[in-house]
Formats: sequence, structure tokens, C-alpha cells
Amino acid sequence: MKTVYVCNDTVTGIFSGIYDAWRAGKQEDECEIALRGMLDFQLFCDYVEVEETEHKAKAVEALIKKHLGRRAYWEIYHAVLSADRRKGDAVLGTMLAARGLADSTKIMDHLAHPKVEKVFEISRNVIGEAHSYKGFLRFRELENGVLYAEIEPKNQILTCLAPHFADRLPVENWMIHDRSHKMFAVHEAQKRWVIVWGEKFDESVFDRVSQKEAEYARYNNQYGYKRSLIVGGWMEEHLEEKRRYVMRVAIITADTEIYRGNAEDRSGEAVKEIMEEAGFEVVFMRALPNDREVLSTVMLRLAENGLTDLVLTTGGAGCGASDCTPEATMDVIEKPIVGIPEAMRAYTLQMTKRAMLNRSVAGISKNVLLVNLPGKVQAVRETLKYLLPELIHALEVIQPDRDGR
Repeated sequence: MKTVYVCNDTVTGIFSGIYDAWRAGKQEDECEIALRGMLDFQLFCDYVEVEETEHKAKAVEALIKKHLGRRAYWEIYHAVLSADRRKGDAVLGTMLAARGLADSTKIMDHLAHPKVEKVFEISRNVIGEAHSYKGFLRFRELENGVLYAEIEPKNQILTCLAPHFADRLPVENWMIHDRSHKMFAVHEAQKRWVIVWGEKFDESVFDRVSQKEAEYARYNNQYGYKRSLIVGGWMEEHLEEKRRYVMRVAIITADTEIYRGNAEDRSGEAVKEIMEEAGFEVVFMRALPNDREVLSTVMLRLAENGLTDLVLTTGGAGCGASDCTPEATMDVIEKPIVGIPEAMRAYTLQMTKRAMLNRSVAGISKNVLLVNLPGKVQAVRETLKYLLPELIHALEVIQPDRDGR
């Protein structure tokens, strides 16, 4: 009979459930982790209520770090922050699968295993959402001098955001309010941040801003500017809605099989989804063969004719014999921007060593920004979400006199 361990939707709760299952010596098909309040009751199962303790959670954390390695630990940690109701079972299945490997530290390379694949997928989703908020989070100064920001994330990302802003705002009193999960990240100047939940706050305080903040708000309403606190300093941004949301993007998928109709363009669709969510108008989207002349000709026409502001390519930037997207892009680029692909590779190297084999390039042609993205769907999602805030800034620099066309 399968044993289902029912635990709270917290890191401590899920790790406590894993601790109980691990101690019981269960095999993968003999146990399951389920979240309290999200149960799908099954026949012929034994349901066990998990007692949540710090001792259990720390023991599982130590176990993962020792036997699966720190890379797997961070994948698992981020997966546990996900909104996915099957996350606990995916983590448990990944750990049980690692027991059968000669080198358990290689478990995250075994993406053919459905539980490992699930952990990888939801972990990337959490990391991507956190990076998106790091780029766009806006603070306002309250009447009491505290810097306040509020978010409504899908995943529990406060522990991903808090260290980032603690490094950048070490001498400020600030708080980030996660309205989705009714939690706060609270930072007292020059002290360590803490996560607070289950506490009642007088939310009217959050509407009472400082006089300086109120003046900026009036200025914003009158002139279309927005004051925002980003990683340590105040700055004014041109964020008129018409300007922010009329940027145009062309999406090219370099893949001969997709071009021939033998495969689905999942990466191109992922790019389209993200860019439309960011307010871009997708003016061109097409799969093209891995042909340097074809790719460069299309990119050049898009740039020369002013049909788009941004060209994003996916695929063809690896080391395969037919991969030629970077060469085709360099045929068109007039001014390379080496920092974009360097940042992209540095970011993705944290997830996989294979990122060092990526040959993507980026640059400007005829006031149009061209950027090569990876070919894998998940890599495209994570990389684009990471780059997007800076791509938007680059477009505003490249085209300072945009008229909201």
C-alpha cells in the first residue's frame, strides 16, 4: 500500500515529509508527498500527517548537500518555492532516483527521469520569476521613512529577492510585501533580512507616503514620469504607457526541421509569449532553415526597412555542424554589444556547464537591436526573462527619440 505523507506548503514542511519517507525506507512507487489542502484522495493509500520540525528540515538539507551536491540542492530549494502542487513528490522522487546512481551528484543531468525533469522545470520557473521582479520591482518611501514594495507572484520568491536587495540597500529600512502568499521580507538597516508571515499589519500605513514621494507622484501624473528605487538609488524613468508598450519585436527560429514542418516551434512560441506579456508587438515570427545567407538576408531586411525595433533569434547558436545563427547575425551587425551574450552565458552557467558551448552574439544594425537566444525552450524562457529589463533599456538608449508609433 502506498503511503502519502501530507505536509504544509513550506520548505520546512516539505522537507519534514521527505524526512519521514526517507526514514521509512520507502521506494519511489511506495510513497508520495502531498500538500495539505491540495489532496487528491486515492483508494488503497495510507495517509500520514507530517509533524513539521526544523530538525527534520535541516537533516534533509544536509543529506541533499552531502550526497546530491550543492547544485542539486539549489535546484530542489527553488523547486520547493514553486506554486506547483506536485513539487514535493517531484523532489522526493528525484532524491530516491539519486540513490540508484553510481554518482548521485549527477542526478540533475538525468532529465529523462520524469521527477528530475519536473524539479528542473519548476526550479527554472521560480528563478525566472524572481529575476523578473529583481529587474522591475518598485519601492516607494512611506511616511515613516521605510521603503515599501508589493508583489503578487505566482511562486514563493521572497527568499530569492531579499538577499538581492539586502546587498544593494544595506543601510535602508525596507520591506517587500508578497500579497499572494501574505508574507513580508523585512530588512532593518545594517541587519539581516527576515521573512514574516501570520502577523497582522495596519495596511493603511502602506498608503501613507512621504512628502517627497507624494511630490514625485504629482510630477508623474502631470508629466508622465515615474520615480522608482532600483538597486540603491532614485532615478526618473520615461515610462509613458504608449512608449513602453509599442516596442516591436521580430522572432526568428533557426531550425531546418521546424522550417520543414517536421517539428513544433516551441521555443519561438515561448519567446512570443514572454514578449507579448511585456507589452511588445510581435510584427514578424517565422522559422527559417539553418542557412547563413537566408538568416542574414531576413535580418538585414527587417533592420533596413525599419520593420521592427528588436530581432530575437532562437536556435542555431551551438556547436553543431549546421549551427550558423551567430555568423549570420554578425553579417548584419554594425555595432556589437558583447556584454549581452557574456551576461547570458554567465547566468546560464549557474545552471549547466553546457552554457559555455553557446556562441550567441548581439549588436545593433540600423538602430535595431539583434540578440541570439538559446534553442531549448526552458533555456529560452529563463534567459529572456533575465535579459528583458536590460534589452528594454538598450532600446530606449538606441532609439531615444521614439515617438510612440
